[in-house]
This record gives sequence, C-alpha cells and structure tokens, in this order.
Amino acid sequence: MEIVRRTALAPADPSPRDIRVAQIASLKEMKAKMELIRKELEENTKRMGDKNSNLKS
Repeated sequence: MEIVRRTALAPADPSPRDIRVAQIASLKEMKAKMELIRKELEENTKRMGDKNSNLKS
C-alpha cells in the first residue's frame, strides 16, 4: 500500500482522484497494522495467562 500511496502522490499536482487513492491506501495500511498489533496483543495475553497458570500448578 505504501507504493500505491507514493505513486498516487508522485505527480507535482496530484488530482483529487490521486489524493483519494492515497488516502484509501493509507487507511488500508493502518487497518492492517492495527490488526497485526491486535493479534500480537492477543497472543501475548494468552502466553501470559499460560505462564500464570503454570506458576499456580
């Protein structure tokens, strides 16, 4: 998506459509990063729960 955004904004005077394409690319990139962070947090939380349950045993 970064390449799409850069390409859309490459012209000296990007058209409204180019700007919109760049905005959509940025949104998709942010959503993907958020999803990755959410999954990592979920995995870390699960791992911490497993560690805590092992300590209680």
